Amino acid sequence: MANAAQTSRNSRYLSVLTWTMATAAVLAALYWLHPILIPVALALLLTFLLTPVVTALQRWGLGRVPAVAVATLLATSVVVALTWTVAGEFANLLDELPSYTGTVKAKIEQLRSAGEDGIVDRLSR
Repeated sequence: MANAAQTSRNSRYLSVLTWTMATAAVLAALYWLHPILIPVALALLLTFLLTPVVTALQRWGLGRVPAVAVATLLATSVVVALTWTVAGEFANLLDELPSYTGTVKAKIEQLRSAGEDGIVDRLSR
């Protein structure tokens, strides 16, 4: 009877050890392969996003290769346009940053001069 209980316990420990080792192996593989897996995942995402566009272009009479080329060019153009817009906005923000810092300093000085028991004095205490 004790032998059967010991065998059952050993079997459970072996099962837990097997799952732990398998999980560790999968996590290690994902960690070491992430430079490869991230571009593959991005390619799969773009494939799913661009498939309807390619299908519509093929229905309009374009062949498969020209439809893929047009869809890729369109997607690249959208990404470049968004990047250009964000970069331009960021450059404008950097150009106007000195005027913002002056405004913020003026507001803080107004709060300080509002009185001895102002909000800034209470917060600094």
